[in-house]
Amino acid sequence: MRKKTSPGLSMPTLDRMPHYLHQLYLLKENGSEYVSSSKLGECLGIKDAQVRKDLASVGAYGRSWYGFNIDEAIEAIEKALGLKRRYTMAIIGIGNLGRALANYYGREETQIFDLVALFDTDSKTVGKKVAGHKVRPMKEAADFIRDNGLDIAVLTVPNDAAKEVSDMLVEAGVKGIYNFSMMELRLPPKVAVENARLSYGLYKLAYGITIRGK
Repeated sequence: MRKKTSPGLSMPTLDRMPHYLHQLYLLKENGSEYVSSSKLGECLGIKDAQVRKDLASVGAYGRSWYGFNIDEAIEAIEKALGLKRRYTMAIIGIGNLGRALANYYGREETQIFDLVALFDTDSKTVGKKVAGHKVRPMKEAADFIRDNGLDIAVLTVPNDAAKEVSDMLVEAGVKGIYNFSMMELRLPPKVAVENARLSYGLYKLAYGITIRGK
């Protein structure tokens, strides 16, 4: 049985949704009003029948001779992914990766993810400003999360600290953790977790190069 996500999307379908969404954004920016399933599939390397099935799963349906209305498809995907509201976000661990993410999310023009705080244990880092935010001491994180009802914690701490810190985040009431450590976090069902691995994309590229060389 295929693993399902909370609203009922299978994991493979969920993985494809951001690709559809970004392609639809690009088409809209270029002035398009409609797009066929074949064109959308061609842009992403996905069969048109799969495109129709995926978009139907979030309530987006094409029209004969026209295809999908781009605004309606965007609306359906954003609603299904929970992107019709704002999310507050904090970065835990301001090393090289944490700084890079802070600079990215702190300056990106978005109405969805709002970077509100940075935390670290290093006394040389605490108190400094990164991406317009003053780095707070880690000991303040739990109270900040509880007091502000934080939605998302981006975890960029060392591997040996990931379990302890994630337990603290869960206890404080964070709703989701974007985990960049190498530890596979197993959290209570009430907390969403995405275990990100920057190296995974490179592993896939290495595989792609290898099979093409055979």
